[in-house]
Amino acid sequence: MHTVTTEDELLRCFREIDRSEVELSPDLALPLAVDDVVAWAVGPRAFLVFRDRPGARPRGIVFHRNSGSVPDVAAMCEWCHAVRGNGGVKLLSVSTDDRHRVGLYLCSDLGCVARARQTPGPDDVPERLDGNERARRTIRRIAEFASRRLF
Repeated sequence: MHTVTTEDELLRCFREIDRSEVELSPDLALPLAVDDVVAWAVGPRAFLVFRDRPGARPRGIVFHRNSGSVPDVAAMCEWCHAVRGNGGVKLLSVSTDDRHRVGLYLCSDLGCVARARQTPGPDDVPERLDGNERARRTIRRIAEFASRRLF
């Protein structure tokens, strides 16, 4: 586990391009224990701080949540593969540089790792993995996305 003790240390987890957008949720307090993933949302943005392996430095991603009206349809999260309706999965986008963004359909609260640990619902993709294996796979997907597109 890694403990982030100051706001400055938390900001250093994020890319320089994102640091001006980082905002702490009123219910999020420092020091912040980052075992694998910590997520929170404030207004139109959602924040994710993660570690993909023990001893790794935490990295952060700032997502912009699509605020447009979305039909009430079920969608599957690209990271945890949970199927959710009522806006539970939304298009979230992240800046790849000053002019470009990439979007993913993710759990709108970024609770993907916690959701992966839970018993899958009847609409989820059936699998023979236990919750910890699904959580590890979800963290691996987060890290692969970050490495490929951001860091």
